Amino acid sequence: MEFSWRWILRIPPEKLWPYVADTDRFNRFAKLPPVTQKEIPGPLPKHQVSTRVKGFTLTWEEEPFEFERPHGFSVKRDFTKGPLSEFKVRVQLNKNPVGTELVYEVQAVPRFWFYKPLVWIQLRVFTQRTLQRVFPVIEAALLRNEEPYLKPPVALEKSLSGPFEKLMDGVADAAIFIKYLLEASEEELFRIRPFEAARKMGVGRDLMLTLCLEAAKRGILEAQWSIVCPHCRGSKSESAELKTLDLSGHCDSCNVDFEGDFSKLTEMVFKILPRWKVLSLEQFCVGSPKKIEHVQLQFILGPGLKTEKSLNLRDGGYWIKSSSGGLSAALLVSADGLAQGALKLKGQPLNEPLNFSTGARLFLENQGLEPALITVEECEWIRDFCSAAKVASFQRFRDLFGADVLANGIEVSVSQVTILFTDLKDSTATYNRIGDASAFGLVRDHFDVIKRVLTENRGALVKTIGDAVMASFHEPLDAVRAAFQMHRAVEGLRASDQSPVVLKIGVHTGPALVVTQNDVLDYFGATVNLAARIQNLALGGDVILDKALAADPEIQAFLGDYSVEPFEAELKGFSGKREVIRAWAPVPQPEFELEPPVVEVLPDAEAAVDTGAAETVAPSAT
Repeated sequence: MEFSWRWILRIPPEKLWPYVADTDRFNRFAKLPPVTQKEIPGPLPKHQVSTRVKGFTLTWEEEPFEFERPHGFSVKRDFTKGPLSEFKVRVQLNKNPVGTELVYEVQAVPRFWFYKPLVWIQLRVFTQRTLQRVFPVIEAALLRNEEPYLKPPVALEKSLSGPFEKLMDGVADAAIFIKYLLEASEEELFRIRPFEAARKMGVGRDLMLTLCLEAAKRGILEAQWSIVCPHCRGSKSESAELKTLDLSGHCDSCNVDFEGDFSKLTEMVFKILPRWKVLSLEQFCVGSPKKIEHVQLQFILGPGLKTEKSLNLRDGGYWIKSSSGGLSAALLVSADGLAQGALKLKGQPLNEPLNFSTGARLFLENQGLEPALITVEECEWIRDFCSAAKVASFQRFRDLFGADVLANGIEVSVSQVTILFTDLKDSTATYNRIGDASAFGLVRDHFDVIKRVLTENRGALVKTIGDAVMASFHEPLDAVRAAFQMHRAVEGLRASDQSPVVLKIGVHTGPALVVTQNDVLDYFGATVNLAARIQNLALGGDVILDKALAADPEIQAFLGDYSVEPFEAELKGFSGKREVIRAWAPVPQPEFELEPPVVEVLPDAEAAVDTGAAETVAPSAT
């Protein structure tokens, strides 16, 4: 039993795709019932799905969606209970001069002959009626630059505005956050991603993360750590505390093992506390392409089969992955790439990088014994992913949740963190000169100044060591900018004998290990050691950077207004000489040269100078 419908829509495929491919939202809008699911382990990731429709219990095994973004998708379901035996959906978005030709095709196999009339009526009448209502709604809304679907109802009562305002009293911009909560659906409140919320409300990421952290501390939200699968990016482990979070896992859907790291696989999310709303999150579709937006192409290739695909991708970095062969190969799409190539899957990882041009023809053959799910996905991580690496270098998190640490003995990798060390110049001499009490007060005051600068530049104070500071940053440019701002900020500090406070600063970036040390999150490894060593090269008032860090285009542009001196130095614990950069703010020069003053020497003054008289002689008033 086959059905096909066709529409000409005045919207290009790339604009239609986010709504047509959001099958969970599509099914909700079509008033289909929610579903329950569980993963089925195996070489081809599947789900067992159940629902109840018009008195019938339907249970089926669902294969992964096959799709090419933004040109179409298909899915196959094998039923084990209900009036259907098999069901397939195929949607095509073909570009045409008007916009898009959208073709929606359905194939249904009734379980028994007496179910045929029921299935026919359901598809020909009810499904057709829904489709004829949905697609024109999408087109009309997009033509008006509006949201195509009716939003799910908001989850919270407006009367909660008062209690929220009271709890958030004293927090800057709390009204933005309260507005977000009162407009959010249950789905949004179940997993609040701070950066996604910031994008929705049109505010800065750091502001929204700060508001979420404040709300969690004040009893509105619950903060949670989540480990996500590196392939499907679904949450596989969650915990309210880092020390109880399972950092290793297996994704049955993707058939991959993984180890959590702070940069990519560990995320901080929030959800509303049950005291405000008991959430009953419903799911309407399991494998929606919308849920894996980073995947550009996904298809199933059976054992012994061959296929040909066109790589209609933008220039950039991608991964080709296979469910039956583990991680596959890095893929670079560029103008000088190959126009075609072959890829054979033998049930083992492929380590060779590939380079193809846009539109290249790729011939694939599955030589393994199991079916394989092939995906081509962007290297860039989730746009709204609030990584633990970011949070660990966020000062407000350390202020509010400093006790949320890893279990003792646990080490977690972070692929990049920027470490900044400061030290007071001639601090020992200062203690001897002005005394311990005065010197300690000065050190304490300079810590306050440094912490303020760190907060303003999205950094975090990791620890103090005597009169030295160790800080971390998620972005290298923030660290370099903060280093020079620290020099300017301490200019107002003076010791009791009016001597100035001078800092020596070193900055380095790279991978590190995150551990719990003295009940706080700390960093260890070569990156930290190198940052400490290059700080020792500072003379005072300058900033020392590793040459590789200074070569970053953003930092090069920032240093354009500063004086820079490259040199080589031997660092304790590191073999050979290291190339580093010394940078400092140039001394401002006057815009024009002053003429030397003309001094008229009067006779009495001249005599006083000649005789060596001690008193100063002023010129006559006349």
